[in-house]
This record gives sequence, structure tokens and C-alpha cells, in this order.
Amino acid sequence: EKMSKSLGNIFTIKDMLEQFHPEVLRLFVLQSHYKSYIDFSSQLLADARQGMGRFYGTLKKIKDALDCGIDYSQVYDKSLTGMDDEVFGRIGELPEKFIEAMDNDFNTAKAIGSIFDVVRIINGYIGGDKSFKATPASLFVLDMAKKHIMECGKILGLFLEDPDEYFDNDKKREAGKLGIDIDEIEGMIRDRKKARDERNWTRADEIRTELASRGIVLKDVSSTTTWRIA
Repeated sequence: EKMSKSLGNIFTIKDMLEQFHPEVLRLFVLQSHYKSYIDFSSQLLADARQGMGRFYGTLKKIKDALDCGIDYSQVYDKSLTGMDDEVFGRIGELPEKFIEAMDNDFNTAKAIGSIFDVVRIINGYIGGDKSFKATPASLFVLDMAKKHIMECGKILGLFLEDPDEYFDNDKKREAGKLGIDIDEIEGMIRDRKKARDERNWTRADEIRTELASRGIVLKDVSSTTTWRIA
């Protein structure tokens, strides 16, 4: 249905910014060509939020990996071998593909797709949090991936926040929309940690299940548990 003021089905930017991060709205719009109509729905905006979460999730993985304290300043591209060299070559194609898409009548949808491709490559390269083994070569590759992703994103006004800050703000915004008490959730997570420390796995699983039923997704890394709203 067409959106118009007379039909009462329009939403102002101010309205939308109370519900979604500005970059989510940008991503939503830019995933369609500027000459085409845009299908608008709450579900499509939610999908855009999920997409932005994948982008920032990968940037957070890179950030956490680069903070490990390993020096990679002496690594250069010609010294890479094996998987490191292969992944470096594939992510190195991003700027050219991005520019090619933008030069093709401002095809932002295709340009964003080229960034998504690199995100998938990096996620496969890193693998699970416990399987990734940081080396000077792999950190050099991740640092270059971060630079390419952020340089392309900046052109579109995307990925301008620190990943931790983005997820913290997203969590607060979604919690407000759903009427979720953040202090209550974090209290339950502390109770779950206590149960795990006491090897009371049944109670720990009960808390995780209860949180999941409320749309809360937990992630355990070492001795720390983080959470997000699905």
C-alpha cells in the first residue's frame, strides 16, 4: 500500500529513530536501489537490524582479536602464506568491487552486498571463538579487513560506532521497546553464573531457558557471559 499522510500510515524520521539505530535505517534504505520503490514494514526494519548486527558482530570479533597483545607490525602482504594469503587476497578485492558497484548508477545494494561477502569470509576465517588461533599473520589479515570494511562503510555512513558501544545502545533500545528490565536480566545472569560455579547445571539451564523465552540470547566466553536481544 502506498504511504501517505492522508492514509495515516507514514512515520517520521524522529519516530523511527526512537525505535531503531540511525545506521539501521540507512542500511534499510540503501539495500534498495534509489530508483526503485521500497517495501516498508516492521519486519523488514527488524531484518535490517539483524544485518547491522552481523556487520558489527564481525567488527567486534576483529576488535577482540586485535586486542590480544600480539605484535603484527612487522608482517607484510608478501610474507603471507596458505589460508592467510588466500583470505588476504579475497578481502583485498573489496574496495574495487565496492567502487565498481557505486559507479554503476549508485548501486548501493550491490555495494553493501560486497561488504557482506567479506564479512562471511572473515567469519569463516575466524571460525568459532575458541577455534581461532591468533598469529601475527592472521592479525595482519584481520586488521586489513577492518580497514576495508570501515572505509567502505564510512562512504555510506555505516559502521561509525565502536562495536561495543553499538551493541550496548542496541540492547538498551530493544529492552525499552520490549519493556525488559536490564537490571533484572543481569541479575539472572549473575544467578546463572553462581549456579554454574556450584556445578548446579540444572538451575543454570533453567535460567538460560527462561531468558531465551524472553528473547535474551546468552554467549559464554571464558568466564564472562554477554547477552543480546534476538
